[in-house]
Formats: sequence, structure tokens, C-alpha cells
Amino acid sequence: MADSLGYRPSFYITALLLLASGILVTLLVHEDFHPVEDVTRSKRPDWGQAARFCSLLEARCWRSWARAFFLRAGTQILNPILPLFVQSLLPAEARVATVTGIITGVSAVGSALGSPLIGRWGDRAGHRRLLMACGLAAALFYLPQAFAPDAAWLVPWQLLSGFAIGGTLSTLTALLIQFSPPGREAWSSVWTRASPEWPTRLVRW
Repeated sequence: MADSLGYRPSFYITALLLLASGILVTLLVHEDFHPVEDVTRSKRPDWGQAARFCSLLEARCWRSWARAFFLRAGTQILNPILPLFVQSLLPAEARVATVTGIITGVSAVGSALGSPLIGRWGDRAGHRRLLMACGLAAALFYLPQAFAPDAAWLVPWQLLSGFAIGGTLSTLTALLIQFSPPGREAWSSVWTRASPEWPTRLVRW
């Protein structure tokens, strides 16, 4: 869209797609939800409750949060760099936005495939073992990308690294739910999905 229509129209089209998604969910998705009684009576969690919740967590839960932080930082820090790196590998007349979109999309496909598949393996073989394997694999798959002589070389490596990263997300979430206090699993899950913003801002600066 960016190469064909321009950057500004891409935001309009994206907004319309998100609006259509919200309308479809509103009209077609129905949930038979009955909140737990003690949760219904309780007040909305404040910072004090969050601090008390964190103080009661076991060390292994804190270690899982630290792993999640560094894994997310390692992946997010490349976001502002990737278009510039792709541009340096392409000739001046190339469609940089299109090629970057393909590379990013391949990574997303790999993550979408790896997350449920490796998560299922983790249910049988253990999530901790697969988390270590996926983290190491993601690091190894990222290294060759720095030496790519052409943008096409990034496609298979992004697919593989995305697959490994999807595995880290599913195994980390499973471990955090396993280690979290009963009834507070969602708090840990939210912390896992909170991508640290400082690495991206630092790279942009």
C-alpha cells in the first residue's frame, strides 16, 4: 500500500480495516461470560495491589518475566532498523516498503506457525526446555541476517527466527501461568505481552 498509494493513505486503509474488524466482532462474536463472584465484588486493581501482587511472586516467576523482557527487547529493537537495512541492500529504484513488508510478514507467519506448534510440544516435553532451545535458535537465526548480501536472503532467516520467537512466546506464557498465584494468571500474562519501549526509542535516537 505504501509503495502504490503513499504513506498517508495507508493509515486511512488500516483504520478502515480495523474498524471493519471491530464491527465484525461486535455483530458476530458472542460470549457467555459469567464473572467470578469475588472478582465482581472487588475494586479495580490499583498500584498498591499490583505492588503487593509482585511482592508475593516466587523467584521463578520473576525470572520468567526477565526472560520475557529481554526476548521482547531483542525483537523490538530491530523494528526501526529493518527498513533502513533493507534499503541499503536494494538498488535505488527498488520498492523498499514492499520488500520490507514481505520480510516482516514472513516473520509474522513464522511466529504464527511456531507459537501453537511449539506450545503443543511443550505440553509433552516441558516448556522450560523448549524455551531454552527456542531462545538459542532465535539468536542463531538472527546472526546470519547481519551478513546478508541481498534482501532476498533475509526472507528464510526471518521465517526461521519468527518461528523460534513464536515458540518463546508460547512457552513463556505457559510458564508464567504455571508459576502465577491462582486467580492472578492474567496479571502475569499482561506483563509478558508488554513490549518494552525503551530499546526502540534508543535506536531511533
